[in-house]
Amino acid sequence: MSSVLGGPVGTPVLEVDDLAVTFERKGEKATRAVDGVSFSVAAGRRSAWSGSPAAASP
Repeated sequence: MSSVLGGPVGTPVLEVDDLAVTFERKGEKATRAVDGVSFSVAAGRRSAWSGSPAAASP
């Protein structure tokens, strides 16, 4: 296999386990945007993430 970013294709170059992101605004209740997300991106692969502003609306 060919090498990409120093590892064989298919080898994870990024791994995230149990990611949680919370946004806080002064005077407002904290909003949990992401909770318990885990993923990995393998060498030679692409990943795209997109969010909707409507998803964050109360």
